[in-house]
Amino acid sequence: MKKRKNRWRINKRWLYAILLGLCALVLFYFSLDKVILPLYTRQGREFKVPDFINLSLTEAESLATVHRLVLVVEDEKFSPNTPEGTILEQLPNAGSFCKAGRRVRVIPAAPQPVIKMPNLIGLDGRDAQWRCVSLGLVCPREFIFYVFSDTTPLERIIAQFPPPDSTVAKNDTITLTISMGPQPEAFTVPELVGQTLHEARKRIREAGLVLGMVTQKAIPNIDAGIVIAQSISSGTEVPSGTSINLVVSILERKID
Repeated sequence: MKKRKNRWRINKRWLYAILLGLCALVLFYFSLDKVILPLYTRQGREFKVPDFINLSLTEAESLATVHRLVLVVEDEKFSPNTPEGTILEQLPNAGSFCKAGRRVRVIPAAPQPVIKMPNLIGLDGRDAQWRCVSLGLVCPREFIFYVFSDTTPLERIIAQFPPPDSTVAKNDTITLTISMGPQPEAFTVPELVGQTLHEARKRIREAGLVLGMVTQKAIPNIDAGIVIAQSISSGTEVPSGTSINLVVSILERKID
C-alpha cells in the first residue's frame, strides 16, 4: 500500500510539472504572437524617405528626427542665388523606401562668395569690363555711360559703382562711366556708311551725337548689319545731341 501511495505522489508531481510546462509554453507563444512579434515587425517596417530638398538645415534635422532617421551633413556646395544652408542634394532620394535608423546624406548650400570690388578708375573701358566678368560680376551695355571729360583720356574709366574696395557678390551689376575725351567745339557728323551698326553707334557717340531711328533694307550682295545710308551727310557740323538716323542692310529673303 505504501509503495502505491509513493508512486501516486511521484506521478502527481510529474503531472503538475508537465501541466506547468504546458502553461508556460502557451504563455510564451501568446506573448510571442501578441507582443514580441508586433514590436519586431513595427521596428522593421519600411516607409518612404521624406523630401529634404530646399529645406533649411534646421528644418531638415527636425524632419529627420520625426522619422527616426540619421541626418549626415556632407561638405557644402556653392549654388548661385541659393540661401546658405539650404539642402541641395540628398541620398537616398525622396520617395525611396527605408527603415528607421537609416542614414540620409545631405549637401547644403555654401555661403555666397564675397568679392572685393577692384579699382577700375583710369583703366581702359574694355579692360575694366573684362576684369568685372572674370570676377563673376555683370556689366551690361545699358549700365555703361559715356561723358566728355577734360581730365580723363578717351575710353578710360571716370567713375564706377560700387566704389573700389567695397564688398560685392557674384552676379552683381556694375555701373561704369567712360570718358569720351574733351568736348569738341564743333560737332561733325562722321562717315557711317559701310560701317557695322556697332561701329556706327560708337562713332556717333564719340562725335557727341545721338543714334536715332534704325531701319532695315534688303540689299543684294551686302552683308547683314552694314550701314547703307545715314540721315545727315558726313562732314556736316551740327549741334550737340543731334540724332542721326541709319539704314542697315539685312539678308534678302528668298521666296520658294
